[in-house]
Amino acid sequence: MSRTKVMLCANTSWYLWNFRRSLIQHLRARGYEVVLVSPDLKYANRFLSEGFQVFQFPLSNRGVNPIMELHSLVRLFFLYRRIRPRVALHFTIKPVAYGSFCARLLDTTVINTVTGLGTAFLSGNLLRRVATILLRVSTKKANYFIFQNEDDKALFEEIQVTKKSESTITFGAGIDLETFQYSPKSDLGKFKFLFLGRLISDKGIRDLVEAARSLRKIDDDFVVSLVGTIDITNRSAISHNELASWIDDGLVEYQPHVHDVRPLIKESDCVVLPSYREGLARCLIEAAAIGRPVIASDVPGCREIVVDKCNGLLCRPRDPADLMAKMLDMKAFSEEERKKMGRFGRELVEEKFGEEAVNEIYLDTIKDCLSGARFSVR
Repeated sequence: MSRTKVMLCANTSWYLWNFRRSLIQHLRARGYEVVLVSPDLKYANRFLSEGFQVFQFPLSNRGVNPIMELHSLVRLFFLYRRIRPRVALHFTIKPVAYGSFCARLLDTTVINTVTGLGTAFLSGNLLRRVATILLRVSTKKANYFIFQNEDDKALFEEIQVTKKSESTITFGAGIDLETFQYSPKSDLGKFKFLFLGRLISDKGIRDLVEAARSLRKIDDDFVVSLVGTIDITNRSAISHNELASWIDDGLVEYQPHVHDVRPLIKESDCVVLPSYREGLARCLIEAAAIGRPVIASDVPGCREIVVDKCNGLLCRPRDPADLMAKMLDMKAFSEEERKKMGRFGRELVEEKFGEEAVNEIYLDTIKDCLSGARFSVR
């Protein structure tokens, strides 16, 4: 008897390896045949060594050229027709839109995960309207949506992409609590604020630098460490020259993307993410799991993780002055107060963000959609 084929499609193989590997293994352990699709093959050998099939299709994550986008859509359709999955799990916005459109032409059950809305929805202009229309059309016959925060879910209902009965919420991709173990830190050396993420304006990176500039006028006993790539394909990316000027001015330290963030989190005193919107901020969950207090914007995807004054501090988005004040407050806390915040954060992660619970939600959703319990064509 053949096994049910489940395909996972995302905008990078890095995303599948780092955020969905547990789910992939979980599905195979439950008897599903798992196939992986992404625009790149950077992590293909890792998946191949574990016995998974990996396929590639061309996709520009930030591209808007109609001809290139149509080319990507056609190539993806032929790939779907070749693979013939019974269930397609799509992650990130473009795979959700394009994958859903391809799957609707085949006998494929579609479960879309909205991991964040990106620059198109933050801009609030013509690009957002185009993205909304594209999602309405392409996902018209999607069976189910999974969101990572209530605000994104409500927005998709408001713009009539999905309905309440056709969606649910998970707390991100889940986190391996054994991999990210609690590790309290003692105060040694300069206070270190750590930023983990792409160096784009939408993450509030310029606000963080401005806050650091203002804070240095009051207290210079701290370091701001930026860890992440300059995403030149993103419309809100900072430039290499801009980053170089921050380093030259002594405002930040910098290192490119790393595969294992745990040592960096353990060396930090506080993780900072002044983002304008997230699906669910993975770096905040990882920081809380290890036991670090956090500072984050009071926006969707951050406020779900930060309980203000319990495991961190919430600041006003797009407000460098308020961010600076919160950084000063965090420095002023005693070591024991920060450790208390760290312990609260760890308990919060154990309660809400473990990967086993998230994986079971996906498994139940797949079973229900296949049985017709959650099947609905709008």
